[in-house]
Amino acid sequence: MTAFKVDEANAGFSTLDGVLFNKSGEIIIAYPSGNASSTYIIPSTVTGINVGAFTSSNLMTVVIGDDADQAMLVDSGLGSNVRVITSSAYTEELAKAAAELKAKQEADAKAAAEKLAAELKAAADLKAKQEAEAKDAEAKAAAELKAKQEADAKAAAEKAAAELKAKQEAEAKAAAELKAKQDADAKAAADKAAADLKAKQEAEAKAAAEKLAADLKAKQEADAKAAADKAAAELKAKQDADAKAAADKATAELKAKQEADAKAAADKAAADLKAKQDAEAKAAADKAAAELKAKQEADAKMAADKAAADLKAKQDAEAKAAADKAAAELKAKQEADAKAASDKAAADLKAKQDAEAKAAADKAAADLKAKQDAAAKAAALKKKTITCVKGKLTKKVTAVKPVCPAGYKKKT
Repeated sequence: MTAFKVDEANAGFSTLDGVLFNKSGEIIIAYPSGNASSTYIIPSTVTGINVGAFTSSNLMTVVIGDDADQAMLVDSGLGSNVRVITSSAYTEELAKAAAELKAKQEADAKAAAEKLAAELKAAADLKAKQEAEAKDAEAKAAAELKAKQEADAKAAAEKAAAELKAKQEAEAKAAAELKAKQDADAKAAADKAAADLKAKQEAEAKAAAEKLAADLKAKQEADAKAAADKAAAELKAKQDADAKAAADKATAELKAKQEADAKAAADKAAADLKAKQDAEAKAAADKAAAELKAKQEADAKMAADKAAADLKAKQDAEAKAAADKAAAELKAKQEADAKAASDKAAADLKAKQDAEAKAAADKAAADLKAKQDAAAKAAALKKKTITCVKGKLTKKVTAVKPVCPAGYKKKT
């Protein structure tokens, strides 16, 4: 049991601070054995203590009034190790303890203030160091970002140049393939024109030769017939007998000679015509092919030059637009990255500094409050001593809230 409790209406007992008394409060009946307090101040009103009242208590010190009869403690159940002290002596002890506590509290407060000042100085030094480190980190980050941006810009430019070069090479290849196709088409057209011209010339030469041979044969036959008719008429008049033989022979020889002459003339005329037609056809074909080739080459060169100029202008414009766009996007990205990195670094640093400063201040305040609370609690548990007088009699009463015994007055 840590404390006794008695109804106020109880006619035989009363309690004070958990201790059981008789109704008038002059006799201690029993002290609670479960009370953990090591010190008990016997009230100044007590004049007697029951036998064994303090048996099994945890008391180490019992304070009794200076004028109280200590004999009443005999057989009260106090152990031999319990110290009995008068109120005045106890008051002196408390005063000394209070002075020591006050000195200790002042020393603790001074030490806490000095510690707090040191911690605040350390916090300020830490903040200055952090700001310097943040500045260095920001400069380093800016340098690294600049180097990265330059590397990115160089890589982007090299990539754009490579892509542009690949595109130009593809377009140049397409232009070369177009020129090769045009040359092949021109050659095929020239060959076809020459073949068509040659076939036409050969057809015309053959028709002319056939017509010439037919005309020559008709003429020869007409001439032969006229000559034969004339010779026959003349010979018939002179020699009828010889006329037929001579006419036959002459006719045969003339026919053979005419046919040979006609054939030779026709062959020569055909050969001459063919040679002339071949030469003319070749000259015309060469001229047409040369003119066609020259025109095609001129057209191809003009088209290639125009295409190359247009392509170069387009590529230059596209490359410039792409480079400008890439540079603008890169610059915007770099500026955004730099701002974000700077803002984040500043925010992180400020948050870290605020957290460290708050933690340091909270710790110092908590330490100081804990010490002050402990000191205040200890001071609150300390007892004080007052001097009570009754005529020429003087008593010192020590308690947390000391009260003079009945008939005594507090000395002022």
